[in-house]
Amino acid sequence: MENTQHRKQIGLLLLVYTVIKVLLSGGKMGLGYWFGSVAVVGDGLHDLTDIGSSFMIALSLYMMGKPVNREHPFGQARIEYVATSVIGVIILLAGFGVGAEALHRIMYPQYLVIEPVLIAVLVLSLAVQMGLILFFRRLKIRDGSDILAALTADAASDFLMTAGVLLAVGAQYIGGWQIDEYTGVLVSLALLYTGMKVLYMGVDKLLGKGISLAEEQEILAAVTNMPGVEGAHDLIVHDYGPGLRFLSIHIEVDSRMNLLEAHHVADSIERRLRDKYKAQSLVHVDPRNISNPATLAVENNVRRLVAQVNPRWDVHDFFATKQGDIWAVHFDISVEDGTRDDDETIYRQVRQMIHARYPEYKLSIVVDRHYVTGRIMHDEDVVPENLTNSR
Repeated sequence: MENTQHRKQIGLLLLVYTVIKVLLSGGKMGLGYWFGSVAVVGDGLHDLTDIGSSFMIALSLYMMGKPVNREHPFGQARIEYVATSVIGVIILLAGFGVGAEALHRIMYPQYLVIEPVLIAVLVLSLAVQMGLILFFRRLKIRDGSDILAALTADAASDFLMTAGVLLAVGAQYIGGWQIDEYTGVLVSLALLYTGMKVLYMGVDKLLGKGISLAEEQEILAAVTNMPGVEGAHDLIVHDYGPGLRFLSIHIEVDSRMNLLEAHHVADSIERRLRDKYKAQSLVHVDPRNISNPATLAVENNVRRLVAQVNPRWDVHDFFATKQGDIWAVHFDISVEDGTRDDDETIYRQVRQMIHARYPEYKLSIVVDRHYVTGRIMHDEDVVPENLTNSR
């Protein structure tokens, strides 16, 4: 219901936006052609491309409203990111077009005939575009939609272009200085920058942009503060479009907790994440032995030594069992983004540090690299399956 209302609001905005653009484009192109101003005609053509942008957004809204099906079980809301990317491409094409025309005018100057009515239309266009910018920006802050962000950027690029054209036309009308061509180059650069920014915003989401570190820490804190949770890790956010996110996370609970209690903890976390972040979630439960002092001592030893190798590495999924005089120890290490050492090198560094102090620890280690889990690496006399069965 909320998404349907959102689409209706955006659709109404697009209708108003398109009507305004048709009027502005027609007025500029007509007067520009009448007075022989290539710059004003180009400005009108740029407004015309915005009508194409509106069509793409309307198409995306239609696709977003289609129900889920077997081919698209998570809906088609990601089409918004495609529409955002298309708007970016349209702005880039307008930038290249204006730049090419400006360079042509520099090489082959043309004298402009300026009348007050042309200046009046450009001033009116600036006022309307500034109103659109402020209106879209206010809605974007409240709504957070990428489409509104793209429309805001597009309206800002329109304002820059019209301002540049008005500057050139006004300079010639008042002082006889024909700077239309050079102003066009600056406007072209501004359009190219805006187009790249909007295109990056859309493509970045399509490629699977991760959440910010602050939001990640906030979600982890919300989970670890829940009763019965001893720790949380391996948070993954799946983004299927605006208002459609799925979370998966691993939590650690006391190994003495029975299945019913563990299910209650996981269910409580799923409800909290749904209420707070409007997202469906899947919670994986890892048992953790926090009642055995000897096991806790081994865990603290491992954490301390791993921190000496690299204080930014995190240890989780820890469990250990004693077999005679030998401790069979398994744990995962989460390494930060950008770590150049391969998994084998990290394993050797940690293994060397731990064995130098505790040779009785037989290790089985998994290196995690932000959503990518490596293979299990272990000492020759440790069988990982046996570790798992004895957790």
